[in-house]
Amino acid sequence: MRSIGRFSVILLFLFSPMFLLSQDIPRHSVGLEIGGPGLVYTVNYQYHFNSKWSGRLGTGFLRIQENETEKSLNFFVIPLELKHSFDLSQNGAHLLILGLGLQNIIGSGDIVSNESQMDVFINPFLSLGYQFNFKNGLYLQANFTPFYGTRSLTRESGFFELYDPLVIDG
Repeated sequence: MRSIGRFSVILLFLFSPMFLLSQDIPRHSVGLEIGGPGLVYTVNYQYHFNSKWSGRLGTGFLRIQENETEKSLNFFVIPLELKHSFDLSQNGAHLLILGLGLQNIIGSGDIVSNESQMDVFINPFLSLGYQFNFKNGLYLQANFTPFYGTRSLTRESGFFELYDPLVIDG
């Protein structure tokens, strides 16, 4: 009988990280992020591994258009991030977030040339943010996100030949 008790304690100890997630932070959540690696906004799916660690996958879109020529640049952004949370409220409603991730950008447009061109970038980024969790699995988040602009993955001379990643002149 004592061995069953010890075995139960060992099992509880081994699987306790699965139960550490606060009841106020849903394991699966969907949110809107302003700023951050999505440039302007992203809609995100977030999965909490436990009360401190989570991962997220998002999607965002940005369109830049010249008024005179009506030429445009379109950016489809897919951020992928691993985040560490610090609970500011002791109930999971207010979190300070530190993250590390990859900003995947697919750009297309015709600002430089007369025909539409497409390009792909993967930029590493850090994030520092604030997240407010609603009890229904939704959240709002605002981030400060410095990222390192990498060179083009598809074009030897870079994005639209004249522009570095996400640096628009003129």
